[in-house]
Amino acid sequence: RDALAAVLAENLAGSGDGIVDAAAAGLLRGDEAVRYAADLTGPDEVRDAALVIVTDSNRDRAHHWRGSQDVVGFSESGGPERDVLRDDGSDTRLAVFPTEDASQQTTVSLASGLVVRATGYGSAFAFQPERRPAMAVDGDPATAWTVGDRFYPEGDFLEVSSTPGTLVLLQPQDPGANRRITEIRLETPDLDRAPVTLALDDRSMVAPGQRVEVPADTRVRIVITRVADRPEGTDTGGTGVGFAEIGLEPQREVTRMPTGVLADVTPGTPVVMVLTRLRTNPLDRWRSDPEAVLDRTLDLPTALSASPAVTLRLDRRADDSVLADLAGLGPVTVAGSRLTGDPGSAGRFATDGDPSTAWTSPFVHVVGATLTIPIDPAVAVDQIALRQRVDDTHSTITGVRLTVGDRSADVDVPAPDESGLSTLRLGGLGVGPLTGSSMQLTITAIEPRTTIDRRYSEVTTLPASIAEIEGPAIRPAAIASPVSPAASECRDDLVVVDGVPMPLAVDSAAVQRLLAGEAVTVGRCDAADLTLAAGEHRLTTTAGSVTGIQVDRVVLRSGTPPAPAPSIGVDLRRTRTTRSVTVDPCPAGCWLIMGEGLNPGWQATSSGTQLEPARQVSGGFNGWWIPPSDRPTEVTISWTPQRAVTIGLVLSLLAVLGCIALAVRSRRGASGDTGDLTGSTEPPALTREILRPAGLRAAVTSAVVLTVGATLIVSPAYGVLAAAVAVVIVLTRRPVLAGLASVALAGALGAFVLQRQLRSRFFASAAWPSNFEGLHHAGLLVVVLLAAAMWPHERAATAPDGADTEPTDTEPTDTETGTPPERAAVVFSDITG
Repeated sequence: RDALAAVLAENLAGSGDGIVDAAAAGLLRGDEAVRYAADLTGPDEVRDAALVIVTDSNRDRAHHWRGSQDVVGFSESGGPERDVLRDDGSDTRLAVFPTEDASQQTTVSLASGLVVRATGYGSAFAFQPERRPAMAVDGDPATAWTVGDRFYPEGDFLEVSSTPGTLVLLQPQDPGANRRITEIRLETPDLDRAPVTLALDDRSMVAPGQRVEVPADTRVRIVITRVADRPEGTDTGGTGVGFAEIGLEPQREVTRMPTGVLADVTPGTPVVMVLTRLRTNPLDRWRSDPEAVLDRTLDLPTALSASPAVTLRLDRRADDSVLADLAGLGPVTVAGSRLTGDPGSAGRFATDGDPSTAWTSPFVHVVGATLTIPIDPAVAVDQIALRQRVDDTHSTITGVRLTVGDRSADVDVPAPDESGLSTLRLGGLGVGPLTGSSMQLTITAIEPRTTIDRRYSEVTTLPASIAEIEGPAIRPAAIASPVSPAASECRDDLVVVDGVPMPLAVDSAAVQRLLAGEAVTVGRCDAADLTLAAGEHRLTTTAGSVTGIQVDRVVLRSGTPPAPAPSIGVDLRRTRTTRSVTVDPCPAGCWLIMGEGLNPGWQATSSGTQLEPARQVSGGFNGWWIPPSDRPTEVTISWTPQRAVTIGLVLSLLAVLGCIALAVRSRRGASGDTGDLTGSTEPPALTREILRPAGLRAAVTSAVVLTVGATLIVSPAYGVLAAAVAVVIVLTRRPVLAGLASVALAGALGAFVLQRQLRSRFFASAAWPSNFEGLHHAGLLVVVLLAAAMWPHERAATAPDGADTEPTDTEPTDTETGTPPERAAVVFSDITG
């Protein structure tokens, strides 16, 4: 191993994204010892580094471990405090470093200092940072803060630190959303002012939104108090609700990288900065990119002159027209929507003359999907041939609307033949031939085929697909003359540094690779370094929705990378709990890295001397520094807690054996029981005797158990309610009333859960119970009521023979035996068949 090949300024807690980003940028070979700046004890360790890498991956954000996707939350403002206003039990972020120091993290805040937070965002079972609270103040109605996706959003709220005195509330503009907010409560926590309840009407659904007056220059909470279904919504589950905008000045999010480590770098040491855009799989139709663009603020303690390398990818969700322009195509058929993230399903493939290609609509939102088709204005449209994919994985189109200019015709699509071909004729529809320069085809009816989606297990409509639309008026796509691959083309619309465009060498060959789905790394057109003075700098990129090209990574490389260190041999011998290692001579010193997660239980000794505790190295592993030596070094690594673990395992085994012995003995003792005269050992059924009044002592005991239990286990407020029931129990001397109340309350809770589930259609998952947290206390009261009803009977059942029991005043006893007459025993001397 190199003595100290690299200092990585940060990494993502627990998952090593910093290592991944550095490796993806080609900065690591795999045999280096990588240290984290936050783990270093002083500037001397930074000065000894052969390479310093600064990444933007150590973000202050939530993390869960319940799956392999959607596991990280939005980037927060740094430090130990969390930016979500309600405790999230699924947020189990693990701190990699001893302290959560914001200066060592990539943090995000609004440039103006405004603070916008919420009780949650997205779904309760999956982190969706693209739905974070800042989306409600970014000035883009296409983005939104939403909460309660497939869950219950009432009670969640958005909080803004200050307002100008007026809010303009605009709800999300998703046409497929099937829920909306109908009522909110406005609260001002810092003022002695009563909350105001307000109905949200249709004005909140269309831009600019519904105007609301609030106190100025103070904190305001917008609490969701009521939601309702949107009948026009097409989503298959209960969509999240929230706000696309709240009427404030558009706010820019500032993403700051931890560049302070650069102050300790020795002059001449290579420095590399890796800026990586947060993105998702473009084919994941439930998600969108957390970062539409790269927008980074770099506060450099010293000047930096670096060679930029920019990694580009095709924006697979860009509009058809944008992708057609990038490909150099003339007027082509453009789809209003297509299969999410699939450029191969673009509208132009429906009129390209190739039946092997096709336009494919999105899932679910099939009816209403459109194609805008260039047509020859000199040729009237009186019929077209439509060839669609007809199979088990596509819905079948049964009706379309053809629109040319201001004239439209609704046409039934005849059943397709075996090849999927249908002929549509306009004759007899009363509209006559249509003429113009373009025709819009809108799907109006389908024969749906469905599937069960993998995410929410909901019934989902499969897309429709048109392989070819043919007719005399249909114009084939015109292909522009391609640029010579040898010619270089500069694009200055992709990256901007401090307000100045940085021209990048993106020639036609690079564009063709992008269109083929490859990632392309390019540099400046003039191949010159980017010179940044000490101080703050801002690097931004243009959204791929505008250019068709996404800027996914920018690498700023200063200096020459270090040469690989000579190979050092290692001989390893292992047992279950130890590792014995012989390290060849390393005159400059070296790191011994054990590829298991960092744990203080692993300790290393050499020549009878214990080495310093393991340090975190290369993505969270155990690393020990081996001092310079001209001889082989023997190192023994042992798992020190093993003795305690072994003792614990032995005690656990003894406990299991003891439990088995007790179970066997109990079964043998019970085998001699004869049961009752019928041989039955079943417990008695509920009889009239249970409903008879109990003794005063039993009633008082039941009342005390109920009142004290409800107060201590549920809450004091529920203790007051339980006391009222307890008074009734004492007055009637019927503890069974507590049991009947528990059954009634349990039934009511069950009915409420059923009604809410039918209304909101919550996704069935491990987080499903969180939708009913408000019923928790009432559920505990059910348990306390049941215990209060059972307590007197359990006491009677366990009372020893001859114990003093109190007869009730309604059960006259036999004056000689003291036994209630109806309970007197009957003894038979003989029973015959």
